[in-house]
Amino acid sequence: MKFGVRECANIVFRAKTPTNIGKYKFKAGQPVLYIDTATTSSVEQATTTVYAQGGRGNVRLISWEGEKTLTFTVEDALLSPISLAMLSGADLFQGSNKVETVHFHTTSTATLVVDSTGENAYIDLSGVLGKKETLCPSNDSPIYVIITDNSGDLTGEMIEGTVTVGKPTYTNNNVISGVTAPGEGEVSQAIKIANPSSQGIADFAASERTTLSAKAQYAVFVDYYLDKKATAVDELQIAADNFAGNYYVEADTL
Repeated sequence: MKFGVRECANIVFRAKTPTNIGKYKFKAGQPVLYIDTATTSSVEQATTTVYAQGGRGNVRLISWEGEKTLTFTVEDALLSPISLAMLSGADLFQGSNKVETVHFHTTSTATLVVDSTGENAYIDLSGVLGKKETLCPSNDSPIYVIITDNSGDLTGEMIEGTVTVGKPTYTNNNVISGVTAPGEGEVSQAIKIANPSSQGIADFAASERTTLSAKAQYAVFVDYYLDKKATAVDELQIAADNFAGNYYVEADTL
């Protein structure tokens, strides 16, 4: 009988032994991961052949095949916290009621506005953040501001100064003009840099820093952290001593 395979396989990974992934506990034989969004799937077999040789010409007389391996390869179009944790052997931490907030890393491109005195610079991130998203306090997590070129690439010129976060205030032209402390129930979505200056990434001499021009605007790349509710964040920790575990794999296709 001959047949053809038309579709990618749908795959089920079942735990061979009791397995814990994050807060989930799986019994032996229980499905752990179901993949129905695979883009490619293939099976390859390899064996090692050993020969007994002798006689005139040292010909091969007998062969033994062993060390057989069967490699099943699947490429999934989508990922989930459980699939990534299972395949990488990572520890999965999912939301904790004991911790109120966690730091969530993100980056944005923005415009840095220097005031008329040149003593303060401001960055408004309210346009890229959600209404309830708030910046971590600058004394609790680092904030890096780097000038970009006309193509949006990093120049290595980092903006330095005293950094604080808060609520943006605006001029009549809707340009950020200040940062104030947020009130009860309000969020911090702007950055203030007092006494701003720029310097090359390889030069740490204070005498080489360049003062930013008053009333100037700079395209910048901002690297920062947000405060997120711990119950809404999944965290993966990949370590060298953690392994993926053992699973029984079933696949079906057309």
